[in-house]
Amino acid sequence: MSSPAAIIGRELALVERFLAALLEEQALLRRGATQGLEGFVQAKAELARDLNAVSAERESWLAAQGSDAGRRGMEGWLARNPGDEISRQAWMTLIARAEEAQAANTLNGQLIAQRLHTTHQALAILSAESPAAGLYGRDGQAALGTGSRIIDSA
Repeated sequence: MSSPAAIIGRELALVERFLAALLEEQALLRRGATQGLEGFVQAKAELARDLNAVSAERESWLAAQGSDAGRRGMEGWLARNPGDEISRQAWMTLIARAEEAQAANTLNGQLIAQRLHTTHQALAILSAESPAAGLYGRDGQAALGTGSRIIDSA
């Protein structure tokens, strides 16, 4: 079985690749270049699969050491092994990069939601949907929308 520093090092390399992919995806989202996004779905899925495998290896290693699983288990092992500075530094870097990746992923989700909202608004305008559909007008009568026919003079 690998050393904790080696396992964490592999995990860190994958997290850094994942973060780089998220930042590239973010740049495309900011530019509105949605055509290039399809490749990121597959790349991120493969990286996530690889990350899960290395994380499982770390969890197995921790279990073999009699430690708890997860972050708490790793931090407990590091506390009991203060001489392993390489693993400690790698772990601290891994946690920092993972937090950066989580923040980037959250922002990407917000950018996608914003783009989706804008697209829905544009479709509503093009299909001449009335924002008052289903409401009552000033005369107390139900406001009638124009339907959802695409405006062909747009």
